[in-house]
Amino acid sequence: MDVTTELLADRPGSTEVAVIFNGEVKKRMVSVGKGTTLTTSTFEVTRPKLWWPVGYGDQVLYDLSVATPDESTSKKIGLRTMEVAVNRTTWVCQWSLW
Repeated sequence: MDVTTELLADRPGSTEVAVIFNGEVKKRMVSVGKGTTLTTSTFEVTRPKLWWPVGYGDQVLYDLSVATPDESTSKKIGLRTMEVAVNRTTWVCQWSLW
């Protein structure tokens, strides 16, 4: 699963970004320019537990947090669908989050 983080800066510099998904931590130093910088962290989700609407099954939620030295945010997210697309050289998995 890819988690894309949008960083907003008023001047160029660098910052540490920590992304935590279901207890797994990915930290990295990111160079930022003035304005918006996007960074992506990739997590392997083995045997995902899917989120289902009320009455259709379990409503499993995963913890997702993003933190920099200046601020942090945490959410609970559900994984609803998975798509696997195959071409000659690449496998792509796409998750829908609820």
